Amino acid sequence: MEHYIRTSDYNDSEVSIGDIVDILKNHLVLLITLPLLLGLISFFYSILLPSVYSSSSKVLVLLNDFSLDAQSIDLLPEPLDLDTYKEIALSKNILTKIYNVKLDNVQLQKLRDRFSVRYSEGKRSGILFLTVESNDPKSAALEANAWANALVAWERERSLGTLLDEKKSLRAQLKAVDHQLSSLNPALDADRYASLKLLKTSLQRKIDQLDVLEAGIKVRLRILEPAQPPIKPIKPRPILNSILAGLFGIILALFIAFLFESVSIQVRNSEEAAAITGLPVLAEFPRLSNKNGDSLPRETALFLKTNLTPLLRGEDTGVIVVTSTVEGEGKTSIALALALSYAHEGKSTLLVDGDLRKPEVKKRLSLPLQAPGLKEAMEGTDFSPMNVTNNLDVLPCVNPPADANDFISKYFKAWIKHVAESRQYGYIIIDTAPVLPVPDTLIMAPHASGLLLVAAERRTSKKALHTSINILAHLGVKPYGLVMNFVKNPSTIFLGGYENYHSGEKSLFA
Repeated sequence: MEHYIRTSDYNDSEVSIGDIVDILKNHLVLLITLPLLLGLISFFYSILLPSVYSSSSKVLVLLNDFSLDAQSIDLLPEPLDLDTYKEIALSKNILTKIYNVKLDNVQLQKLRDRFSVRYSEGKRSGILFLTVESNDPKSAALEANAWANALVAWERERSLGTLLDEKKSLRAQLKAVDHQLSSLNPALDADRYASLKLLKTSLQRKIDQLDVLEAGIKVRLRILEPAQPPIKPIKPRPILNSILAGLFGIILALFIAFLFESVSIQVRNSEEAAAITGLPVLAEFPRLSNKNGDSLPRETALFLKTNLTPLLRGEDTGVIVVTSTVEGEGKTSIALALALSYAHEGKSTLLVDGDLRKPEVKKRLSLPLQAPGLKEAMEGTDFSPMNVTNNLDVLPCVNPPADANDFISKYFKAWIKHVAESRQYGYIIIDTAPVLPVPDTLIMAPHASGLLLVAAERRTSKKALHTSINILAHLGVKPYGLVMNFVKNPSTIFLGGYENYHSGEKSLFA
């Protein structure tokens, strides 16, 4: 019965909630740091900005005529809507009247950047809100009131313009009649004099009527509420700005996290490694905290052994090479865990430190620095493995040869064949050098029963993994499968399970 971690149904296009959670966990520092940093920068930057105050004057707008006679209607202009008044309020004509100076286009634009108009419309009237922003609260109120007065004055002039022109014309006529009367002798030209007197009376009556009419006309704009100096500035708002910057930081951090995941050059998980290599994942070893040292869970090693054993059937002595693409992916720890797992099963096991460049086994197991090792064994001078626990012997590399490549080419094939055919051990686990840096493993692998390739989650390069598989395939070596290491959320580990896997083993893996 196979126990491989199946990857054939894996689809890169499918992203589960668990995948998203993993991405968020992997980039948790970024998701916390970036929003916090942007929020703090925005907060302190806002504090340094000058304060801006806003003040508004309210102008009532009468949209309908109120009980005007026919003569008044003829003299008054057509009413305007609120949108038109809004445009007029921001026109050059009105803004110029505020300061009684001519404004060029640059000055006009600066004013419009600080001046704004909005309105509220009812059935028969509306309200214009004339708002001015300034760095000084008193200036904001003064400018808003001056703006309202200029707009009301413009509307009054527009509304009474025709009537005032009529009065001006009548007064001119009245003045002319008075001049003519002053030049006449009533006794000599009584009829002409009487006619001019009647005309003067008529003109004066019309002027009086227009005065009364002017007094009764209601201008459509009037100041409802003058602007007052504000107490608090409207901006900057450091807390709000920092919150908005923090939200933007979260969005940016999420974008960066998912972008990084999509273009990552490292293997993100077992499924991705399996998709790259076409190999089954035989086990997933967890990413452990520093307090665990180099110890690995016994249950995971048992899982690896269970998946590996059927592949070795027919072998009197199973010779298993454990390697990785480059250093630092944990191959030595996995070789140790696998060897110990076979030993616990009662199988006589030999662990060989075949990494002649950077041997680690003697250091991991605290073996003597000077003793016969792999070099002496391969040369045939002294084959003296060290027993470290029941059923487990270790052959370390104590004295690495000067030229590892030539040494392996000369001695390894004959030596491993001799040890395997001696049937002294049921399993021989060889921890070899990484595939890519040096050719040592490529020389050993063809003479072993099989090979395990170790890949580390978020450490192993996709390119390195693909290249290693191609190199091994060129030599006719197909690994039994992948062993994933440093997995954050492994599926083949039983932490807190049925037994304490550290019991009695820590000395071997510390």
